[in-house]
Amino acid sequence: MSALIQPPDPASNTVRARPAQGADDLAAPVRFGITVPRHQARRAVARNMVKRVLREAARHGAGRLAAAAARQRVDVLFRLKAPLPDAATTSWAQVRLQLRREADSLIDQLQQQLQAHAPGRGLAAHGAGVPT
Repeated sequence: MSALIQPPDPASNTVRARPAQGADDLAAPVRFGITVPRHQARRAVARNMVKRVLREAARHGAGRLAAAAARQRVDVLFRLKAPLPDAATTSWAQVRLQLRREADSLIDQLQQQLQAHAPGRGLAAHGAGVPT
């Protein structure tokens, strides 16, 4: 089974996040967005399942990312980039498990990147972030 959630830059294995713009101090330090295009998961049931799995991974990883962000606000976007496997060949349990593993792996990569950067320095200064 191929990777379903891929890093934004297929040429590299870096995870991208950007410091949030216009952030107030009362909001959460890490915000997650999830997009599941219709051409990757045709049925609404499949799209909703993907979003549920990714939201669960985001809930479990938010605390670790908030601690690693060190007084920085970070926006994270999960996007399904590969079509879901055919239901006739793969069970939903296997798809859910693969999605969760990939989401956890991406969150771990982002956590490592955030910890590697000095507090007070944005990710874009190190070439890992999206220019704003």
